[in-house]
Amino acid sequence: MGDPGAYLVPDVACDLTQVTIEQAGDDRVRVSSVRGLPPTSTYKVTATYVDGWRNEAALVIAGQQAGLKARATADALFERTRRMLAKRGLGDYSETMVEVLGDEAQYGDANRTTPLDDCPREVVLKISAKHPERAALELFAREFAPAATSMSPGTMSFVGGRPSPSPLVRVYNFLLPKGEVQCLLATGEQTIDDATPLALETTGGFVQSASVALEPPPPLETTPTADGPGVRQVRLIELCYGRSGDKGDTANIGLIARRAEILPFVRAVVTEEVVRAHFAHALSPAGTVTRYDVPGIHAMNFVLTGALGGGGTSSLRTDCLAKAFAQQLLAMEVMAPVELLSSDTDS
Repeated sequence: MGDPGAYLVPDVACDLTQVTIEQAGDDRVRVSSVRGLPPTSTYKVTATYVDGWRNEAALVIAGQQAGLKARATADALFERTRRMLAKRGLGDYSETMVEVLGDEAQYGDANRTTPLDDCPREVVLKISAKHPERAALELFAREFAPAATSMSPGTMSFVGGRPSPSPLVRVYNFLLPKGEVQCLLATGEQTIDDATPLALETTGGFVQSASVALEPPPPLETTPTADGPGVRQVRLIELCYGRSGDKGDTANIGLIARRAEILPFVRAVVTEEVVRAHFAHALSPAGTVTRYDVPGIHAMNFVLTGALGGGGTSSLRTDCLAKAFAQQLLAMEVMAPVELLSSDTDS
């Protein structure tokens, strides 16, 4: 949702910073304290357009060092097809992506499969490419097919069959001043040509986000940095719940402390800088991380721009909708006071 103090909808700007959630019976919860601010003077607009072609393919590879064999297969395929594209005058790929699923590819440098002894013995190699010309990706598909029988030992089969190019559809979101849009009302047999113009309020009245007025909790006097009496290293999942999703190329991670008294500690150790470092493998060079407070449910909302490789239909990533981002953050390890820990560690 971006800023929880100003979630923009057509008729209001929602203030969710003070929202509370409480049990109201079996299979019932009560959501309270959602506030509406005046609307903005803009409409939210989503447009799509075609921007070339994409193709992606997958193989199952098993055996010792399966992840290393998968990456070697991908490197060989791209090296060979790039030479063939150059000879045909088709130019290089506009973007490529290699992911080894089962080898903790989503975790970047935080993966735990670096030592050879820890490598999985069965993975899915997913390779993807974009190109302005369909012919280039048809060549990619033809050259990918022999990999199933004549490349890395232990390669078993295709996932999804032989790949086929498809149009690359990009999504573009923007704000449009309401005063630039003419609203018409057509009823009965009226067409757009004889519809009635409507005079609508376009100035809005929105002034600023409710997040601006939030008072942050007082900082901790000390933050544990090493093992000591009453302190141990834990994963964030022992302190928080998490949920994540997307809006275009922006990832959204909600981090909710398991109990209210945990929030000041979590807020002190999970900063914008920490989250940016944790997701360095996913963020574009211009990507940003912004933290918003949601004290009503003792939570924080992290908004990561430029985090999804273009997002949705235009991204080559497996997790193009940020569905696993919260799981990645909950796996982060911190030094925490034992008194804050909970035995409830559902994800």
